Amino acid sequence: MALEIGIKEWYDREHRPVLNLQPGETQAYRITMKNNFLNSKGAIFKWQKLEAEYTRETMEAMTGAYALNQFAFQAVQFSSSQKPEPIHWTFAENILLPFYLIGYNDQDAEIRANRELWLKVKHQMAGFQRLFAELPKLPSVYLFLMQVYDIISFEIFTSALTSLRLDRELLHKPTALEKLSGAEFNLGMGLYSEQSLFKNGPFDVTFRGYTLYNGLFCALFHYRCDGSKVRMLDEMIQAARDGSSYYSGELIIELDSWSILAGTMEEDYLAVQDQRNIRIKRSIALEGQKHS
Repeated sequence: MALEIGIKEWYDREHRPVLNLQPGETQAYRITMKNNFLNSKGAIFKWQKLEAEYTRETMEAMTGAYALNQFAFQAVQFSSSQKPEPIHWTFAENILLPFYLIGYNDQDAEIRANRELWLKVKHQMAGFQRLFAELPKLPSVYLFLMQVYDIISFEIFTSALTSLRLDRELLHKPTALEKLSGAEFNLGMGLYSEQSLFKNGPFDVTFRGYTLYNGLFCALFHYRCDGSKVRMLDEMIQAARDGSSYYSGELIIELDSWSILAGTMEEDYLAVQDQRNIRIKRSIALEGQKHS
């Protein structure tokens, strides 16, 4: 993004986010997930930490409309309160995971209505689901799947934000994001049946302004989603767990490509299973480099 104009001019003009990833572009990321398990007094009695290095390569794209991407995991390390020394999860390394970005700029509505586009998206999702169906149904696989859902959540947030128009009127004002409020996500992979799901509560986003990140001109957002419903059904023992999620965080998105460069998420998860209260406080940090 050229920076010849002053920052004031950027706030005075309207900016409409446009997906602009190009086939062959690759961006590297590092994501860290920390799960703290809390007792009834709010003290941590155990923790888990999962760190992953991965790349996102754009395989096919149309500016403003969509990008079909592939994630490649190079290194995945797990540690916990029981085993603080990190260990490599070789089963997760070298995994290739398909996903996508969709642009919701109203200028591209006609393109999004194209049946061929949605067949491509459906094909990406089928590959995503098939990959995890082939992995063993183990707690480690589910934990890795949890981190993958964090990764694709940042991608989904990035897509949904293309529906906004960034200007001074939007600055510092929480705005309901209809694309994500009430949205449902299937969690039926790994240990859990297809009846497992995550349903968002009201989702709002606040445009915080513009910033530089690694020398790149970016938009900064705060987001919040309270009162999401989570239902997990373990198909092996037919045990259900109903819970609630409250999460929020920050997003830094490059304006040129509309690609996420950094993000955070803080989540409180509360549930009851077998008359036992469960509370997990999750912290996720995503760090990216400029795509090449």
